[in-house]
Amino acid sequence: MPQFDSYSFSGQVLWILLGYLFFFLFILKCYLSHFSEMLKFRQKLINVYSSTNSIVKNENNSLDFFFSNKIF
Repeated sequence: MPQFDSYSFSGQVLWILLGYLFFFLFILKCYLSHFSEMLKFRQKLINVYSSTNSIVKNENNSLDFFFSNKIF
């Protein structure tokens, strides 16, 4: 079988490894960097919304205190 020829087998292995290496580096450079930026931005949004939500909860609790004690 020609694909197992010892003369061309080493060249095939070399090119397949180089192909996988370039493909991996391309994916790492192009897609993984954008994906990590997207995850960082998403985490920042979650932190902002959760801090805003805790502020609103604290304001609601203080309003409940005033309404329950009939200060108004």
